[in-house]
Amino acid sequence: MGTEVFEKIPLLRNNIILQEIDANHGDKETVVVLPSKNQIKVVNEVGSFILHLIDGKRTVAEIVEEVQRQYASPAEQIEKDVVTFLGQLAEKEIIDFIPGYTERK
Repeated sequence: MGTEVFEKIPLLRNNIILQEIDANHGDKETVVVLPSKNQIKVVNEVGSFILHLIDGKRTVAEIVEEVQRQYASPAEQIEKDVVTFLGQLAEKEIIDFIPGYTERK
């Protein structure tokens, strides 16, 4: 995994609607509405936590650090899972990546 991905900043697309819900088992999940595609996706608690960290300011590395603070899993696994999840969000046109701080110089 190249380090350049960690310098990028994920940003929610303008047309995306997020609605947090309480799941039956007490976890917080998020419904992601994609109006332009007439689609709805449901994201589990960890995915919901990550989505709420996407603010257009935090880099992928900073998001990974926040997830590591919140969840007790091996750091390498969290790193891999966060990068994979963000990649899936980008493929589904839920987020875009903008250049990170070091790329803006």
